[in-house]
Amino acid sequence: MDPQADSLLDSAIPLEDATPYDRSLKWTIHQRYYQERGNKAWLDGEVPFNITCNSAAARQNASLVYSAVEAMEQEGALSPTLPIRVLEVASGLGLFAINFIQAFKEMDRVKGNDFSKRLKYFFTDFSEKNLTDASANPTLKDLHAHGTVEFRVLNAMTPDVFRSLSSPTEEPVPALTAVIANYLHCCLPLSIIRKEGDHLLEKHIRLSLLVPLTTPNREEYARNFVSHPIERNIDNLQEEVIWKDLPEAFFDHPRHEEIIRDGTAQYPVATIEYPRGSFVSLERSLPTLLPGGIIVISDKGYSDSSYMEGEGACAPSFHGNSFAHGLNFPLLELLAKKLNCGTSRTSNPHYSLQTLLVEKRPFSLLSSLFRRLFVDENDNVASNDFNAAAWKFEETKQYPEAIRFYQRALRFRPNDAHIHYCIGRCFSEQGDSERALRSFEAGQALDHFSEYNFAFMIGYVLHTLGKFAEALPHYRQSQEHKPSEITLGNIGLCFENLGETANALSSYQAALAMNPAYETARNALERLAR
Repeated sequence: MDPQADSLLDSAIPLEDATPYDRSLKWTIHQRYYQERGNKAWLDGEVPFNITCNSAAARQNASLVYSAVEAMEQEGALSPTLPIRVLEVASGLGLFAINFIQAFKEMDRVKGNDFSKRLKYFFTDFSEKNLTDASANPTLKDLHAHGTVEFRVLNAMTPDVFRSLSSPTEEPVPALTAVIANYLHCCLPLSIIRKEGDHLLEKHIRLSLLVPLTTPNREEYARNFVSHPIERNIDNLQEEVIWKDLPEAFFDHPRHEEIIRDGTAQYPVATIEYPRGSFVSLERSLPTLLPGGIIVISDKGYSDSSYMEGEGACAPSFHGNSFAHGLNFPLLELLAKKLNCGTSRTSNPHYSLQTLLVEKRPFSLLSSLFRRLFVDENDNVASNDFNAAAWKFEETKQYPEAIRFYQRALRFRPNDAHIHYCIGRCFSEQGDSERALRSFEAGQALDHFSEYNFAFMIGYVLHTLGKFAEALPHYRQSQEHKPSEITLGNIGLCFENLGETANALSSYQAALAMNPAYETARNALERLAR
């Protein structure tokens, strides 16, 4: 036997015996991570969100909802005096909500309507910590104060009821115009089925955790990982796969089995993600919609059924201590059609983000608009491609080319702090301080969640321009937000250039106290001591 494999086996702590995949402790760990991590799951870069939350993606969704409202009013399904209620399931950080509301207001200005005054946006999550974090955000707090945003605790598996943060009592979700779900369905519970001819098998897993043999109290370490999965890596989970015959009453509804069998009929052997959570979420969301209301689902996933052919593993990707499976869009669309809904969806396998539109009517009234927004002229995909190309140029220090491609992306995403930051960084690297300053100042006004250290970069550019007194307040703001010995050292340099030696000494000493190996501060102290 391979000694390395033997060592890994010895270091694995059993967590549970063979369990159906959708009921495994993996899902408990996954859910607890979001419940305890709050908005840091996104702000610390552990969970991706930009491709679904940027201003181009929000504008696409807002256009669909706006057109749905116009159609519903014409059909008499929505009175012009009633609120336009939009519910976002799993709102996450809140950047999509901010961009969506802004896009909705812009459409009012173009069309001369007052829809945005009637907009009631339900910002929801199953994690109370995430909702608490979001409700403290200045931009979201202001939208709440103006009556546009309401915060609600909602489980995606029971999307027809929710509750406010201040109440333990659930209430029915009121009649909605739209439900939006971004990067959610890939994280909902699912079963994995193996099809062999007409025979179906269910995936069970025996779960263990790799714990170094040198770790004290290894069993306790494993228990703590399950209870509080914040700092450790879910990649250390090991699973042994066992295929078993489906139990009786395996499917949540007879139509689910019909969909699984119909969707894989052409494949003698298939490995199928049965998206239980997505099916239930869609089925329970539809009754909350007014006639003509819409559900928009954007996610990583599969655009056709061919990926299911054969003995594929349906392996997830990991983000922080959570995981995500590619959403089975063909099967979800089949369900929507069985529920007598009109559908439109993307089908390009090269898209990193697929989108499904479900309309609560037996045909798709918005199919032409959907095709224009998501197929013919997909601003989100185009801007994402430009952004990726720009980053490649920036990595190789080709700053003029990087700036050109970032600016192309910015035309689609004018409200994105990230792109302004990148443009400013490139201008700064090529020595164009004035343009760098304008980019950083524009981006800072759009950085609703303090994702980027604009204050430091503005201070740095002013510093390079010799505007030392102007740089100081920005450096101080940066130090308060993100303490760093480099910022303290730069504050010291500003004071030194202003002739304020005592303040410079104090700043250098503080930088060394934070990092005794920081040579810039040490050299500065030696210089001032001469």
